[in-house]
Amino acid sequence: MRSEEMSLQDAESLQKGDWIVHQRYGVGEVRAIDKKKLAGKERKYFRVKTQKGATYWLPINKKPDYIRFISPRSKIE
Repeated sequence: MRSEEMSLQDAESLQKGDWIVHQRYGVGEVRAIDKKKLAGKERKYFRVKTQKGATYWLPINKKPDYIRFISPRSKIE
C-alpha cells in the first residue's frame, strides 16, 4: 500500500499495528479489530488510537475516503 487514498480492499487489509492518517483525528495506530452491534446489526470496526491518546472506531465495510495509510508496524520498528 502507498500513502494515498485507500480503496475498500486496502482498508480491509489493514492489520493491528498499521499506522494511518485520519482526516479529522490525525495520525493513529490500528490497535484491534472489534465487533460492535449498532442498530441491531453487528459490524467490524478498526479500533484506532491517536498519538494524543484518543481512541476511535472506523467501520471496515465502508470506503474510507477520510483515511490514508502510512506504514505497517514492521517498517517502523
